Amino acid sequence: MNVNVEYWKGIGVSREQLEDPKFNIKTGIKIVKGISERLKHGNVRKIATLYNNLAAEKVTDYGARVERLYRERPWENE
Repeated sequence: MNVNVEYWKGIGVSREQLEDPKFNIKTGIKIVKGISERLKHGNVRKIATLYNNLAAEKVTDYGARVERLYRERPWENE
């Protein structure tokens, strides 16, 4: 999930904890789930944008890229 420990320090995780891939993924899922639950009309691009920057007021390039990857599912083509 590549959880940014500095950006998400308010959730109480350490860099050492996030070096564990399983913990990192579970933490990322918690963050994404929390964002998703707070959005009335959330979609992949909005959720990804806020995961990357909670202060964003419009969808970013990052959010659009995540949506494209989610739609294309390149991991299924291997």
